[in-house]
Amino acid sequence: MVADLEKQLTAVSKDIKADFEKTTRTWNDKPSFEVQSKELQRIIRTNHKVYFFVSGGTRVRYATMTPDFSPKTRPNYIGSGAGSGGVLFVDKRKPKPGIKARDFDKAIAKKWQPMIGKRINIKVT
Repeated sequence: MVADLEKQLTAVSKDIKADFEKTTRTWNDKPSFEVQSKELQRIIRTNHKVYFFVSGGTRVRYATMTPDFSPKTRPNYIGSGAGSGGVLFVDKRKPKPGIKARDFDKAIAKKWQPMIGKRINIKVT
């Protein structure tokens, strides 16, 4: 029974990992995501610093963006678009309002929490 559950957890975690990868599909510097397996537990993680800034948001930012700047991502959306523009310059003497948190992890959890029970079927006999 435990082996079957482990197998099903692994399958679900691959699909959840794919959702995390969708959030950076159009990024030039894509983070890598890994599934860490523990007994009856799967953790999808990255150590990509920019991903944490974008997903978690920041209080301030020092980058001034080009006038045509349009972000590739938006809050609570599992995906990534074309975007446009980029960084014009960085000046730590002129802080700007921070990056609005995209909350990728929360959006993915909201999607998957109701589905996990349906995907993992264990028969107790």
